[in-house]
Amino acid sequence: MCILTFDNVSKKYPYVKEFLFKNLSFSVSKGQRVGIVAEKQCGKSSVVKIIAQLTKHTEGQVLLDGKDLFSVPVDKRGIGIVFDDFALMPGKTVEKNVAFPLKVRKEQNIEQKTSMQIEKFGLQSVARTKTKKLSPVEKLATALARLNSRTDIELVVLDDIFAKVEKQQAVPLINLFLHDRKVGILQTSSEIDHLTECDVVHVVADGTIAFTGSFYEAKNYIERTKCFDKFGINDDIKKVLQDN
Repeated sequence: MCILTFDNVSKKYPYVKEFLFKNLSFSVSKGQRVGIVAEKQCGKSSVVKIIAQLTKHTEGQVLLDGKDLFSVPVDKRGIGIVFDDFALMPGKTVEKNVAFPLKVRKEQNIEQKTSMQIEKFGLQSVARTKTKKLSPVEKLATALARLNSRTDIELVVLDDIFAKVEKQQAVPLINLFLHDRKVGILQTSSEIDHLTECDVVHVVADGTIAFTGSFYEAKNYIERTKCFDKFGINDDIKKVLQDN
């Protein structure tokens, strides 16, 4: 069964004539890794924000386990997201960032569980450092440690994380997080070579899915058609994305 389904989903921002993207249709099933590749500022993060319920799609349906995503309470969604900026609390320490979801869920033994995650992701030396002072790889480790305390996750969303962290540094941390988890994975990127582990890749060009196939098929399509060289992005849309 599909965990996440986008069914002809379109997004248009207020006061902008053109759609950011139109009629996106894809799904993610348990145990499947799905990639979305598109140029920068062409809607990848807006897809993630829709999944996070931070913005609403304009047309189409977004389904979570067959139900309208926006009808499912946030604490019942089973989605873990690593945003491209990691979405940490910059004025708080690593310890407090990792402990935060445990406190929200009012769990027991928070200090012990926090220490376990910090040790697992090798963050002992920066545990009491504010996250605004961390390196990108340390920020990624903190974001994953914060998520790792959750046992309800069925879908993991990785939002263009290799744009901030070198792939060879990020992959071991991601694999550590994914170990023993049977989840669906949605990964976005502006570089096709960042999606080598994906079972299927959707190429988004000119605001729609132009091609779907394996990593190698998608890479070949991009190189053969030069689709990312043909289409730019409307200046009005670009300004809206920068403001958001």
